Amino acid sequence: MGIKLKNKFVYICLCVLGIYAAAFSILSACDVVKNASYIKNKTYFNSYQFGQEIYSYCENLSNFYVHYKDYNDKFGENKASKEDIEGLRLFYEDKLKNQQTEIENKYNNDIQEAQRISDKDKVNKLLDEKNKKLEEVKKENTKTDEELKNEVASRYDKDYEAIKKSVQNRNDIKYYIKNTKTNEIYHNLTGQDTIQEYIQKESLFTIEFPLKSIEDKQFQNTNSMFKNFSWEGYIMIPKQSYSNNYILENYQYYNSVRSRIIKEMIMGCGSFIIALLVLIGIKKDKSLKIAFQEKAGSLYKKLPIDLGVLVFCIYTIIMLGYMMHISFFYKPLGIKHFIKLTIVSIYTAYVVLYVKNNIIPIKNKKEFLNEWNKSLIHSLTNAAKRSFIGRNLKLQILVITIITTILASFTFLLVVMSPRTIILGFIIGILYITLILRIMFKKVDYLNEILKGTKEIASGNLNYVIKEKGENHLSKIAHNINNIKVGYKKSLQSQVKSERLKSELITNVSHDLKTPLTSIINYINLLKKKDYQKMKLKDISGF
Repeated sequence: MGIKLKNKFVYICLCVLGIYAAAFSILSACDVVKNASYIKNKTYFNSYQFGQEIYSYCENLSNFYVHYKDYNDKFGENKASKEDIEGLRLFYEDKLKNQQTEIENKYNNDIQEAQRISDKDKVNKLLDEKNKKLEEVKKENTKTDEELKNEVASRYDKDYEAIKKSVQNRNDIKYYIKNTKTNEIYHNLTGQDTIQEYIQKESLFTIEFPLKSIEDKQFQNTNSMFKNFSWEGYIMIPKQSYSNNYILENYQYYNSVRSRIIKEMIMGCGSFIIALLVLIGIKKDKSLKIAFQEKAGSLYKKLPIDLGVLVFCIYTIIMLGYMMHISFFYKPLGIKHFIKLTIVSIYTAYVVLYVKNNIIPIKNKKEFLNEWNKSLIHSLTNAAKRSFIGRNLKLQILVITIITTILASFTFLLVVMSPRTIILGFIIGILYITLILRIMFKKVDYLNEILKGTKEIASGNLNYVIKEKGENHLSKIAHNINNIKVGYKKSLQSQVKSERLKSELITNVSHDLKTPLTSIINYINLLKKKDYQKMKLKDISGF
C-alpha cells in the first residue's frame, strides 16, 4: 500500500513538472513568434523601422537642398508659380460648388413644403436665409489673384520652415553628401576632422550611398533617392548621446529585447527537453501509471470524435489568442506569472491527454471509420438524409433553390460592400459550383447506369441487377425496376412451368386413351379371322 502511494505521489509530481515545463516552453515560443523581427535582424540598424527613419530624414534633406534650394532669396511671385495659383483657384471653385449644392438641398425641401401650405412669410424667410448663406460661402471661397498668391507663398513658407527645423535641429543623424553634378557638399558635421576620421572616432553606425551591396534591403528606397539626385556620401549615427536621441534609444531598446528573446529561446528549449524526458520516463515506467490516466482515457472515448475535435479547436483558438496577447516575461516576478503559467499548463495537459487518447489509438483507416460512424455529424447527417429523402421531390428542388439564392445574394453583398473580398466571393462561388457539378455528374452517371440496366433487361437479360446506391429517388427507381424484373422473371417461370404441365397432361391422357383402343382393335381383328367365326360370340367376349 505504501509503495502504491509513493508511486502515485511520484507520478503526480512528474506530471506537474512536465506539464509546467511544457507550458513554459509554449509561452517562450509564443513570445519568440511575436518578436521574430528582433531575431531576424542582428541589430536595430538592420531593421525595417530604421530603414524607414533614414528614408524619411533623407526626404527632408532632398526637399531642403533641392526643392527649396535658395528659397530665402525668393519672394513674392517667385515663391508661387502659376500652376500653384491655378490649382488653388480650382480648389476654391470646387469647394464653392459643393457648399452651394449643400445649401440648395438643405433649404429647397423646406421651401417647397412652405409653398405647399401657402405660407408666404415662411417662404420669404427661408429664401432670405438661403441667399444669405450662399453669399457667405461665395465671399469665403472667392479669392483674388493676390490673395491666392499670398496663400500659396504662406504655405510654402510654413513647409520650408518645418523642413529646415527638422534638418538643422536633429543631432541624432549626421550626414555628409556630395552632389556629383554640381560638386556641392551638404553636411552637418562639426570640428576639423575629415569624414573618414569622424567615422572612425565618432560614428556608431555608418552607411555609404549609393549602396555597394543589394543585401541592405531596408535602404533600397534611400539608395534610389541618392541615385536620382546624383548624390553620394554617408549617413552616420554618432556615438555621443544627445537629449531626446530617438535613434539611440531605439537601438538600446532593440538590443535589450533581442537579448531577452535569445535567453527565452534557450530557457524554452531547456523546458521542452525536460518535459520530453519526463514524458518518456513516465511512458517507460509502467509502475508510475495511476487510475486517473485510465479514467481520463475512458472519458475521452465516450465523447464523439467530431465533438472532441470541435472542443479542441475552440479551446486551442481561445488559448492561442490568450498566449499571443499576454505579457509573461517581465519583472518583478509575482503571483500573476504563476496564474498565467497555470492557465497555459491546464491547456497543455488537455492537449497531451487529447492526443494520447484520441489521436494515437487511431492507427489505420478502418479504426478511424469506426470512430467516425459513432460521431455526432454522422448521426445528424444520416438523420437529415432520411428526413430529406422522405420529402417530395418538388420540395427538395425548392430548398436547393432557396439555398442557392441566399448564398448568391450573400456573395454579391460581400463583394459590393468591400471590393477587397472579391477573391473570397470568387472562391465561395467556385467551391459551390464545383460541389453542385460534382453532385449533378454523380447523379447523371447513376442515371446512365439505370438506363443501361433497363436496356439489358428489355433485351431479355433478366439476370442483370441494377446497383442500388443510397436512398435517393434514383435509387428507389433502380429498386423498383429490379423488383419488376424479379416479378416478371417469376411470372415467366410460372408460365413456362404451367405450359410444361399441360404438355405432360396431354401426353399422359393420350397414352391412357391409346391403350384400351388398341385392345379393342385387336379383338375386332380376331373376330374377323375365319378360325374364330365358329366360336360363339359369348365365349369370345369372355376374354
